[in-house]
Amino acid sequence: MFYVSPEGGRYYLGRAFDYNSLQYTTAGATADTFTSLGFTEVTPDPTPDSRFYIFSGPDNAGKYNSTPRDLKQLKASFSAEQLNTANGILQQSDFVFIRLAEEGAGTVTVPAALPTQRDEVRAVCKGNIKLITDCKSVAALEALIKAPATVADPQHPDEVRTMENPEPHLKPYPSIDVAEYLTLKTL
Repeated sequence: MFYVSPEGGRYYLGRAFDYNSLQYTTAGATADTFTSLGFTEVTPDPTPDSRFYIFSGPDNAGKYNSTPRDLKQLKASFSAEQLNTANGILQQSDFVFIRLAEEGAGTVTVPAALPTQRDEVRAVCKGNIKLITDCKSVAALEALIKAPATVADPQHPDEVRTMENPEPHLKPYPSIDVAEYLTLKTL
């Protein structure tokens, strides 16, 4: 929040200032002082997200001037983040398959659940990237990226219950409990 003088100068609470040849201390820079001088209180709009917009401001009305970033580049960047996340999760269990390649199937047994868990990570990644690439505007991409995976359940307003967000959102990645597979047979 800030205050704008009738001449268009911008002033802030708690900051010493000069106005009409008078000096005001930090203690004198109060809402009451600004109001008595005829200043207008301005509450700026929310700051645009710099990941999605190039912006300047706020102006004396509290508005920002913003330009959307390049949608194609944003899609590529957010898709790369999804790939990096999936890759990081998969790398944690790669040791099992490396050992299998080194020693052969007779020596190493891949735990039955592991390939399924890895496939789930890949499926989430592919689904999230599809959602990202299907966005038609920067605003739609921003809404997708910021959408929570779960929301309050409207069927139970008096209870703390959540449900999967019915709006498009990025799915959370499943985890792979590597400690479960870290045995002498797989190491």
